[in-house]
Amino acid sequence: MRLRRCRANPLSPWYRSLYIAEIAPSGSRGRLVVLNQIATVIGLLAAQIVKVALGTVESWGRRRLLLVGCAGLAIIYAAVGAGYVMGVQGWPLLLLVVTAIATYATTLAPVTWVALSEIFPGEAHGASMAIATTALWAACFLLTYTFPLLTARARTGVTFWIYGAICAAGFIMGWPAPSSRHRV
Repeated sequence: MRLRRCRANPLSPWYRSLYIAEIAPSGSRGRLVVLNQIATVIGLLAAQIVKVALGTVESWGRRRLLLVGCAGLAIIYAAVGAGYVMGVQGWPLLLLVVTAIATYATTLAPVTWVALSEIFPGEAHGASMAIATTALWAACFLLTYTFPLLTARARTGVTFWIYGAICAAGFIMGWPAPSSRHRV
């Protein structure tokens, strides 16, 4: 199958990239280039959103951002899972994924780093941050490593439902946490 470009689309790179990715043979070099471009755009978007989100940590408070992030991601992952189970493709899933990235980047991403920097006492701050950061990156590795394993065994939709359940559990565990708004 040949790679083709989508003609005259006002939504430019997103639709064109999806179009090319959908028609490209699974092992083609062109598909990998397009998927890398999508990943780059998403990464740049997430970085900009985090910059904006750091200002909301103080105004909204850590607890509210934690709860909004966990609940929002649980709902979005449930929808993504349902989309995969029902065979939905293209724009609806892309919009849900971009919404999930924006939700994470505006809520849980800044809260995690702010909370880690504030919970340890001054005398043990450096060593404690090193251990906490290592644990965080280990968890990120496990998430990334297990995604293809879960997808192969339980299908993509069920995998997103599992991640949604984890976010719902985070919401439940975060509910009793005291608010830190305007206290630090």
